[in-house]
Amino acid sequence: MRPVSFIEPIRYDPLLLISEPDLSGRLKEMSWLERCAFAELMSGNLKTHVFYAVAQQRQAVSIAQPTDEGLVPRLIDMEGAAAAASSVKVSRAIFRTNPAYAGPRPSNPLKYC
Repeated sequence: MRPVSFIEPIRYDPLLLISEPDLSGRLKEMSWLERCAFAELMSGNLKTHVFYAVAQQRQAVSIAQPTDEGLVPRLIDMEGAAAAASSVKVSRAIFRTNPAYAGPRPSNPLKYC
C-alpha cells in the first residue's frame, strides 16, 4: 500500500506557509511525501495521521477528480429520496429529544439534499 492523500491535506503542504524563495524552491524539488514529512516536523503538532491508501502497483492517478463523472458515488441498496427522508427523521428526533440543542430547527431540511 502507498498513501495518496491525507484527510487534511492542507496541513501537509509547507508551501502554503513558506514564502521565502530559496526555501520554497528547495521544497518544490522534494517529493510529495518528503514535503509532507517536512510539514510534520515544522508544525510539531501532527500526532495522528489519517490518509487514503491504494495498492502499491497502482500507478495511475488514484485521487478522485470532481470532473470525472464515472466516479460519482451511487447508493446501491437504497433510493436517494428514502435515504434523505430517513436522515430527516433522525435529525428531527435529535432536535426534539435533546434539550441542550438551542439552535434553529430547519423548516425543510430536504431542500439542502
